[in-house]
Amino acid sequence: VREPMFPFATKVWLALLDGQDQAVSFASATFSVLAIVATYALGRYAFSPLVGLLGALGVAVDKDLITWGADGWRDDALMCFVVWTSLALLRVFERPTAPAAALAGVAAAGAVLTRITALSFIVPGLLVVLAAGSGAFRTRLRAASMTLIVVAALSAPYFVNCWRVYGDPLYAVNHATGFYRARAGEVAD
Repeated sequence: VREPMFPFATKVWLALLDGQDQAVSFASATFSVLAIVATYALGRYAFSPLVGLLGALGVAVDKDLITWGADGWRDDALMCFVVWTSLALLRVFERPTAPAAALAGVAAAGAVLTRITALSFIVPGLLVVLAAGSGAFRTRLRAASMTLIVVAALSAPYFVNCWRVYGDPLYAVNHATGFYRARAGEVAD
């Protein structure tokens, strides 16, 4: 029912741990560690090594992040991809090159395949690259387009498969919306 990134990571850990239930916690912890590294990288790139270190330390010791992560929620995966995507988009903003755009596309696809609603920060980020990034507009447009093409190429199989199987390419969002509306006492339809 959900986007495939976190279930895939859980399946990898299930295989590594011989089917033990702790696999979901290990999957979450993996993304937590990667989010700490990403926070350091983003802080260092945008400001300084000290800012990166302080940001990473804040993420590493946050009580709620640790508690939720140990329970095996996919929020750590989304946080991981949000931070990596932010770093990648910042690089595209400063240097709109094909390699930077491709890397941003991979990170953004990871975010979309963790939560479809990640498009709510990816699209505005690309609009900022277009409106105010470095280089000529044509160069920025080419980089933003390449980022979107990579996101589409990596995430399209999931959407096509949802459309093929469920008749709805946004099945994960629409199914969850019905669940949360019903849970709130509203009409699920």
